[in-house]
Amino acid sequence: MRDALVDGNIIPESGIPDFIAIIDPDDVRNANDLFDNIQNIRTYARNHNEMRAGYIAQYFRWSGKDSFWKTESWSRVFAVWIQWSVVNGRIKGQPIFDRPFARTAREVFQTFCDCLNDLGITAPADLDTNFDSETLRGYLTDDTESVG
Repeated sequence: MRDALVDGNIIPESGIPDFIAIIDPDDVRNANDLFDNIQNIRTYARNHNEMRAGYIAQYFRWSGKDSFWKTESWSRVFAVWIQWSVVNGRIKGQPIFDRPFARTAREVFQTFCDCLNDLGITAPADLDTNFDSETLRGYLTDDTESVG
């Protein structure tokens, strides 16, 4: 979240990271492994600006207690989010960098589903519904598709 609540006080923009750790989790043996791999997130983003698998940019985490993947909730807002639209019969996904925290996961997901429905593709009912991303082959604009 953008603004953290600490001891009942809101700390504006405290949830926006300045740094990122770039390391495979399997390579972390101690705290120094993390500290040795910290980079300025703005510098890193300038050199690594391609996005992968970002339909809505929702995070999932494994719930061992319930034995399934859980989202961080529909109300989660994103620093960078995807604006979905239909352009010339194809789906275009555009990362929005200049309006942080302006859209919730539910809003981004609903916009994506609306685009699918506009093209006659059955949209998933929710994030728990299996959706074969191969369904999108040929429906994404060239500047939306990621190679890799």
